[in-house]
Amino acid sequence: YVIFDKKEKYAPGLPSASALLSDMRKKGQLKGGLERLQISEFALLLKHHLSLCYTGRAVSVASSETSALLPKLPTEEEIDAMVKSITSKLSTPSSADGSTIKLSVESPEGSEKPATEIEVSPEATLETISKALKEKDVEIDEGCVFYLRETKVAEGKALADYGVRSGDVLRMAKSNADSESKDEDSEEKDDGWVYKGRLLRSIQMQCMDEIPGLVKAVSEHKDKSWMSFLQDAQQGFGYMPLRAEYVLTRLLTGRDLDSIAAPLIRRKGDDAGAFSTEDLKKEVSEAADMGKE
Repeated sequence: YVIFDKKEKYAPGLPSASALLSDMRKKGQLKGGLERLQISEFALLLKHHLSLCYTGRAVSVASSETSALLPKLPTEEEIDAMVKSITSKLSTPSSADGSTIKLSVESPEGSEKPATEIEVSPEATLETISKALKEKDVEIDEGCVFYLRETKVAEGKALADYGVRSGDVLRMAKSNADSESKDEDSEEKDDGWVYKGRLLRSIQMQCMDEIPGLVKAVSEHKDKSWMSFLQDAQQGFGYMPLRAEYVLTRLLTGRDLDSIAAPLIRRKGDDAGAFSTEDLKKEVSEAADMGKE
């Protein structure tokens, strides 16, 4: 048994990306109605919290024999490389996943057809939305603007940038050029910025991209066992392994990969082929913390 000593400093777990963004909001680092942020500022915060995961003692230690040894903790260079690998992809659209979302598009007041259902990719822009509506015989007035949750959708921006979800309502409105102020969210063209909605979607997509590699690694493990693989990854210590699957799962869910996989292992079995990549993806997706603050 491990007896916790209250005076001892235990290593904290990595917070979810949603919690990190909440921290940035409190510091005034999220700008505008759509909450834009500088990728470099997010990277600094991520590096700080990731480094903390390897300070102090790990919460769980496999046995008293191994606790006498010191684990090989990641170097600063390895932590930097992990942060760079994740943050370099934050502003890149992820068009390869092929997923679609259902949206209800409300027509401007006085239109014959009050609302139209369309199905588009989260990477859809205004051009794609207009095309989908025209295919359903919806007339779009010149200068018509679209709003998602009271935020005007800017030309050239993808719905994913706004944190769009299936079932959302897009509202069409006639443009009022006189009263329309300059959209502060479309001013920033700098590549160093990303929208909160895009960042959270990128973390989710990156995490899903890593899961097949994890399932393959378990199938190639000497015991072909999930529990053996997860224990070996921790090298007998409770520190989070500095592997993309573990770091991205924490960023997506705020929970350890082991704790998410555990119910699946109990239900389906411990053998490498007991459950599929899709089963694990579903489990991780359901645990996602997408800013339910």
